[in-house]
Amino acid sequence: MTSEKTPEVPAIKLTGGVGSLPRRLWRARTIAGRVSIQKMRRNPETGRWRIRIRDTVTGRFESVDTPYRDKAHAYEYAIKFAWEWARDHGLVDRETDHGDLLLAYERWMRELPLRPKSIKEYGLAGRCAASHLPNSVAAITRQDVINWIKALESRGLKGNTIQWRLQVFRSFLRWAQVENYIDHDPTVLVRAPRWTPRDGRALSYPEAQKLLAYAKRKEVIKRGNFYYKKSVAQHIYWFVLIALHTGLRKTNVLQLRWSWMDFDERKIIIPGRLVKNRKDLIIPMHQELERKFRTYHSMRASDIVLGRKYRDMHKGFKSLCRRAGLPDLKVHDLRHTVSTWFHMKLPWNYAEKLLGRTIPHVGGIYFHPPFWDLRDRVDTLPWLETTG
Repeated sequence: MTSEKTPEVPAIKLTGGVGSLPRRLWRARTIAGRVSIQKMRRNPETGRWRIRIRDTVTGRFESVDTPYRDKAHAYEYAIKFAWEWARDHGLVDRETDHGDLLLAYERWMRELPLRPKSIKEYGLAGRCAASHLPNSVAAITRQDVINWIKALESRGLKGNTIQWRLQVFRSFLRWAQVENYIDHDPTVLVRAPRWTPRDGRALSYPEAQKLLAYAKRKEVIKRGNFYYKKSVAQHIYWFVLIALHTGLRKTNVLQLRWSWMDFDERKIIIPGRLVKNRKDLIIPMHQELERKFRTYHSMRASDIVLGRKYRDMHKGFKSLCRRAGLPDLKVHDLRHTVSTWFHMKLPWNYAEKLLGRTIPHVGGIYFHPPFWDLRDRVDTLPWLETTG
């Protein structure tokens, strides 16, 4: 008995700029037997790779910039884009496309105006759904979605996390209906498990001063028969200090740059692309923060205020709160704290303006206080470490 040989699928044609790619990427399948990647060139302005997809039969082509500077990652992106391009031009049937769910989900994500952090979170939600659901979007049933929700619940995920992932996936399925991937939404009448949302808390001024004091204090640790002193990382102290004086969100504090500051005017300008409401946020520096910034800036070589890029600091912040006797404090509670202080000391519209929130009535559209007025009102707040 002889077994039939599976015919080899020709590799995608490459003509320049990819000679050092890993061998596994050269074995990618040709899309519909006719789509090839003709060129890969680096954009001299952004440093990212630019690809060109061409139909070898009709001669149609399209060029697109990839979001990657790495050659291998850019080529993997090119393969996915080639699949999508072939499907959009009718060269691949949606019903027979293996991995249709992930490819369609990636196409949906590219049509959304997402921030870098949101892209990561949406991608995680999509990969989580794809690991429990059928490969084809059209094959997903309501029972599949229910089983997925139960699997997430059995893994110990919180109810709010499960609900958020279900909402993201439901948005994707609504887009899939418009694009004729499916006829109906299988998430109809599917509900996430109930949970009790956590109420944020606000620190008093003595508690905030205590937290900053412990951020500078060394902790005595015993290991075996030896004792030694360990101090909190310096970036944790500066993170807490900046958050308690500005009320910025965690991501904005981590991304803060010296180039965004004007020490003469005592103001910080956060670009709108990094702000939740997409508008440039201009906030005044408190006198104490401006004084410490001037001293600290003279010792830093990097443009990043915290010294380098940090993805997160939950572990260091949690350890600090435990030492300060505030174990239930969360990072976002620092913003709750500043919001409470502003609303206790300042009129409501001024507090909302300083926090970068959109005032939800017509009067907010016409409220434009001068910057010196905002700065003077911030200076009325008490100092946290020294006296003004």
